[in-house]
Amino acid sequence: MEFVRARSDAQKDLRIQQIKEIAIKQYEIHGYDKISMKSISSELDFSRSNLYKYYTSKELIFTDILCDDLLLWTDELCSRLEKEEKMSHRDLCTFIAEVTARHMRMIGLMTFLPPILSKSVDIKALMVYKDKISGKMDYFLSLLQKHIPELSLREIYLFGEYQFRYSMSSYQTMLREPIEGLMPEADELCPINFDFESSYKEYVYIILKGIIANRDENKS
Repeated sequence: MEFVRARSDAQKDLRIQQIKEIAIKQYEIHGYDKISMKSISSELDFSRSNLYKYYTSKELIFTDILCDDLLLWTDELCSRLEKEEKMSHRDLCTFIAEVTARHMRMIGLMTFLPPILSKSVDIKALMVYKDKISGKMDYFLSLLQKHIPELSLREIYLFGEYQFRYSMSSYQTMLREPIEGLMPEADELCPINFDFESSYKEYVYIILKGIIANRDENKS
């Protein structure tokens, strides 16, 4: 890929997008561990020093990719939740599962990336990414509360947290071996007979009903 010197903001944004596209391509072929700043820069046909002008590490590249994926996921969820008057609990959980199953790269990055980031990325840099997605996530949770008005905002946050925890646990179930902080190489990935969407749909529904039941029990 020919890489032309960026002179405008639009050209810089294009360059960042090209970097992320190459990182995603290598991730899907080789897995995370075999990717380096050198491998990314070589496929872009420009020096590592130029790459470092945009990202100081591959961890930050993939953090940016994860943020993009999270925003796409929330956009897809919010677009329907905004239009629907009020979904039934079953329909809501089915919808969340259907959308999440279309964003498995996001789940994979969420599963193995945080332990790496906590050891290798400055907290100030991580806060920038947190700020990037927090507004959209808060909006998504507020829409959930519109569809589940019997829950408090704290309980809605708890509902969202349990969803993420289960999705990451399920992702590991889909691999031959559990992830221990690092992503396995691509040839070690081996899907087993596990239907993520069906399992996730039932789990989300059970969790929602459990939170509601616990709330009702505390009231009595």
